[in-house]
Amino acid sequence: MLRIPNIKLGINQVTDAEKEKRALQKEILSKLRIDKRELVNFKIFKKSIDARKKDRIMFVYTVDVQILHEERLLNKLSSQGIATTPDLSYKALNTGQRL
Repeated sequence: MLRIPNIKLGINQVTDAEKEKRALQKEILSKLRIDKRELVNFKIFKKSIDARKKDRIMFVYTVDVQILHEERLLNKLSSQGIATTPDLSYKALNTGQRL
């Protein structure tokens, strides 16, 4: 999976969940410059609000995206902050084990 930071949507674009999903999909396809058929799945990792300008309130997303041919795109778009999704799963340590 790839992690795409800083996808911005206007607050009026996100009036319900279905509009939010369509708008995010459109932005993902645009940012990655891929066809809709190459997009397998995506999920929102983080959603925040940028309200620094009162007349232009935005939602800012970090999205995890699953696409076909990830390696090819990763090499091409790494300068835009797009990277592989880090493994955030919990890893327990055995008692007495040193790091």
